[in-house]
Amino acid sequence: MTQHEFRAVTVVLVDDEPDIRFLLRLAFERDRRFRLVGEGANGAEAIWLASQVRPDLLVLDRNMPVLGGVEALPDIRAVSPRTSVVLYTAATDRQTAQAAVAAGALDVLAKMPPGPNMIETVATLLANHWANPEAEIHVAVGPVSAQAARVWIAN
Repeated sequence: MTQHEFRAVTVVLVDDEPDIRFLLRLAFERDRRFRLVGEGANGAEAIWLASQVRPDLLVLDRNMPVLGGVEALPDIRAVSPRTSVVLYTAATDRQTAQAAVAAGALDVLAKMPPGPNMIETVATLLANHWANPEAEIHVAVGPVSAQAARVWIAN
């Protein structure tokens, strides 16, 4: 790509509610900075999509059947370490946020009506994260190893 070529951010949406996925799809498709490349309905599908598509961004619900978002995060990070994951949830309590970030999420967003404000929030998160290419997500909870953090999240 030349300096002036534009590449849209590839996005995968994972939420067990078809209506939420539909609204998110509409919001992302209306912004030319993003290109939707996949959708799923549970954490297991999120892991599979991340491994196959390796999107730039994965928007992930917390509470889903089969496997929840926080529980899927370590495997998503393992199969697609460059994918930025944003947990999109109605439960934005401190424990959820800590567990999600410890498991590898870039951030946790409260479920808000998908639209320009939500897309701008995501775009700002990504821009801030990508502004420091040396930044890596390190999975840790307190003074314990990444593996211990995964066990803690699983339990």
